Amino acid sequence: KDSKAADSEDVLKKKVPTEIQEVESWIQHRKDKAKNPGKVDELLFAASLKCPSECLSFFEESPTKHELCLLKCQKKILKQKSSLYK
Repeated sequence: KDSKAADSEDVLKKKVPTEIQEVESWIQHRKDKAKNPGKVDELLFAASLKCPSECLSFFEESPTKHELCLLKCQKKILKQKSSLYK
């Protein structure tokens, strides 16, 4: 096994979960504050259809990075459509 790849995955496992938590809590906060939480769910569902293809390259690289990519993609979609549920 490539020890450098393993090392970088370890570094990611320390750094990325914090980022993942931040994005997850941002999404949850957005959902809690939304006047129409159903709309947020719809957007998240739409994101779940669109984001995997955007993040495919990360899947090979690292499952942790892939998860972060998916969450960031969802956040981006929610930000773009935030006017819908203000």
